Amino acid sequence: MSAISFLEEAATPRPHNAGRTRVVIAYGILWSERSARIDGTLAIALQRGSSGAGKALLDLLIEAGVKTTGEVPRWLLRNREIVLRILAS
Repeated sequence: MSAISFLEEAATPRPHNAGRTRVVIAYGILWSERSARIDGTLAIALQRGSSGAGKALLDLLIEAGVKTTGEVPRWLLRNREIVLRILAS
C-alpha cells in the first residue's frame, strides 16, 4: 500500500472516527497534493512513499499540533526536508 492509499483510507470518515483530527489532517495532506498547494517534489514523494511513511507523516502533523486542513500545506512546505526524509524511508 502506498502513502496516498493509506491517507485516502485514513481520510474516509467512518462512524467511529467522524470529525476526528486524524481524518481532517489526512484529508489535508491529500488536498495539498491534489490541489498543487505543495511543490512537485513533495507531491511525487507522497505518491512514491510507503503506507508506513504515510502513517508516520500523519502522526507527525498531529503531534505538531496541526488541526485544520488549511494548516497542512503550510506545515508541509515549512518542514519540507523532514517530510521528504520520512517519505523516503
